[in-house]
Amino acid sequence: SMKWNELRNRFRLLGNQSRLKIGVLLVFSVVFWISLYKLFSAGLQFLSGAGLASQYLLEDLIGSTFYVFFFALMVMLLFSNAIISYTSFFKSKETAFLHASPLRVESIYLYKFVESLAFSSWAFLFLGTPLMAAYGHLFHVPWHFYITSTLFFVAFMFLPATLGSIIAMVVTAFLPRTKKQLL
Repeated sequence: SMKWNELRNRFRLLGNQSRLKIGVLLVFSVVFWISLYKLFSAGLQFLSGAGLASQYLLEDLIGSTFYVFFFALMVMLLFSNAIISYTSFFKSKETAFLHASPLRVESIYLYKFVESLAFSSWAFLFLGTPLMAAYGHLFHVPWHFYITSTLFFVAFMFLPATLGSIIAMVVTAFLPRTKKQLL
């Protein structure tokens, strides 16, 4: 409830911001997304026009490129989620306040987990959607590809968020809390 009120107030205050500031931010976001789309499209066109001997080799090459791309994003999201989860779970004044309330620990954990998931994964969507759009446009995929890739992105975001949360919990449980204990 508090987060919804905060979000509503932020949107209300957004109207008080300079229209130039909002316009510049929107224009740069759109230009960045389109630039990524064109970059991914040119890269995929290069791979498809590289004169490979067979279609199977092309599919393997593009598939391997996707594996590397998503693995790199997975590692970055894992570190990002671990740091954000640690900060959100253990260093936030809001978490201390929530623990003083009559809420169950599981509810607090789930609330902070969703918050860290949203905070850390927006960039993944911003980087991943132009890749999928470029792939779909270049290889003339059916319409349901875009729906399934969106579902894949949503499911994929939960994996590093969960692992990052586990890492934050394990580090907190087993590492000493002070420099004196560490020594």
